[in-house]
Amino acid sequence: GDGGDGGDGGEESRDGADGAEASSERSRLLRRCATWFTERGRFEHAVLLEIRAGDRDAALRLALEKDVAVDEKMADALVGAEDEENAKDASFGSSRKKAALLDVARLCKRQGNYSLSCKLYAKAGERSKAMKALLKTGDAEKVIFFAGVSRDRDAYVMAANFLQTLDWRAERDGSGATNDDEKKKKTDGKTDVAKHIVLFYQKAKAYGHLAGFYESCAASEIDEFRDYDAALVALREARRCRAKALLKTETKAEQGENSAAQKERLAAEKAHLSCVDAAVDAVTRFCDARVLLSSDPERARVAITDLADDMAKETNSSVMSSSVATVRAGDAYAMLVEHFFGVAHDAKTAHGYLVEMKKRGIQIGPYIDADMLREISRECGKETPE
Repeated sequence: GDGGDGGDGGEESRDGADGAEASSERSRLLRRCATWFTERGRFEHAVLLEIRAGDRDAALRLALEKDVAVDEKMADALVGAEDEENAKDASFGSSRKKAALLDVARLCKRQGNYSLSCKLYAKAGERSKAMKALLKTGDAEKVIFFAGVSRDRDAYVMAANFLQTLDWRAERDGSGATNDDEKKKKTDGKTDVAKHIVLFYQKAKAYGHLAGFYESCAASEIDEFRDYDAALVALREARRCRAKALLKTETKAEQGENSAAQKERLAAEKAHLSCVDAAVDAVTRFCDARVLLSSDPERARVAITDLADDMAKETNSSVMSSSVATVRAGDAYAMLVEHFFGVAHDAKTAHGYLVEMKKRGIQIGPYIDADMLREISRECGKETPE
């Protein structure tokens, strides 16, 4: 009986040896085929044959060297995705696997296959690089989704920066949408982008970036819509964020990060916060004066002309050299012209303010409607300044 068992064992080992020899012979044959294809410039076939021969390193070297077009299936084969069930191979303790993932991710990025590159970088745990690749697709929905699942500070900031390059401003009435549903859909989409910009900067605790976004909102409200109430809301948010950013910088300085660059940054942040404070103050004065026009036009007139004077001085000084949106002197005078002509029916006083605008070098066209200018001219019998 013992001899019989030994015989079976010998047969099994012989079968195993035969199998290994056949497998080795098959690998040699596949490699020879791969060499044949390489010599004839058919590199994609050669890469696939090297993979089948079990030489993933050779396949990867060839793919990188010859810039072989990589699709998802080949990428999985090159980095060993078929072994995903094998925890040892799937773990990123395997530096070889991570290196392969990064090599193939770079290759895909070079070839313009940004979605696949993003996926491979993410598998390798390189979330910032994954986001950089994804941004090149220009696909806002994918960027929003990936930033949300990556939970990475750099990825949040990159996503929010990218979303700001899109048309994030909410649609206004008269947007060209043909019906209420369509208008609502457009508005929701735009508001959604703005909402994600704020959310991602908040999650990254990137208060300086967030303040910059609110400042862009304020500028847009003033330049495009002359909506000073909405601008004031945005500027107050910007001030809150600038104060938080400054606090972070001051804390770092106190903790010993007191380099020349850090001091410079601290001074710049303080100066910027002062500009935002000044803008909040000016816009508040503008909104208050506009409310006052209906109840006490004389006090409102003084407040608005004083504000216009201050704006002219600040424009000419270096204090407002920053990009923070504030009251435009043209809007202050336009408010007076519109009130005295449209509400008080006093064309002469309205014309006086047009002359004042001209004297101050303020262009009239961008601020006052052409029809109103013609009517003022007709009623007071004087040419309106150009």
